[in-house]
Amino acid sequence: EASNNEKLREWDVCKEFYALAKKSVPDLRVMQCLNEFKGVQALAGHADIWDLYFGQYEQAGGPERLKAGDEICLAVCIWPSEHPNLFIEYPLLDARVMPWIAFRVGAKGFEYWDLFQSWAENNGNRDWWKAGAGTRTAWKLAKPHGDGLLLYPGPDGAPLSSLRFEALRDGIEDYELLCLLEQRAKADAQAAALVKEAREVLVTGVTSYERDPKKLLDLRGRILRELSNK
Repeated sequence: EASNNEKLREWDVCKEFYALAKKSVPDLRVMQCLNEFKGVQALAGHADIWDLYFGQYEQAGGPERLKAGDEICLAVCIWPSEHPNLFIEYPLLDARVMPWIAFRVGAKGFEYWDLFQSWAENNGNRDWWKAGAGTRTAWKLAKPHGDGLLLYPGPDGAPLSSLRFEALRDGIEDYELLCLLEQRAKADAQAAALVKEAREVLVTGVTSYERDPKKLLDLRGRILRELSNK
């Protein structure tokens, strides 16, 4: 573990690199992945977009950076393991609700470190799909919980989707609906009520949200009906 002096030097190096990059490309925006409060404090004013884990967003100082005018991109990885995350054994609702959480806190992006990292490290047979066993496969994960693995190798190396990947895609489409709804809410009380429900009832924090998927789908249906009304 790095000492405080070593960390301070690392942050100074980051500042030097960022300044050099922006001097070369003045319109360049720096995105910093960092989930340590002291580091975020040290680099405040030097990075423009903060890539923060859901489970570390608040304690890393994400709300303060938003208030200062920076952008936030939320992320998940193998750590921390709180819900929501994209582990295989976690409910699909986790993947679906993450963009709803991003909408609640004002995050404009989502980052996941790798879609098929385990392909090269798989302990099983890359041609598992030839076995004809349906959903029962010989695929053995090299990373715990399927971390870094949202796509599987198919025929001739073509990527095959996963339920987690498709649930995340559906959630991103929900995010787009919520943004449209927010625009309508400026002059529509019903739309404003639905935005409030999304932000204060369905999702109550970066790691706290309604765990019944039927309630998310019900709210989505009502949002679609509202947006369909002229």
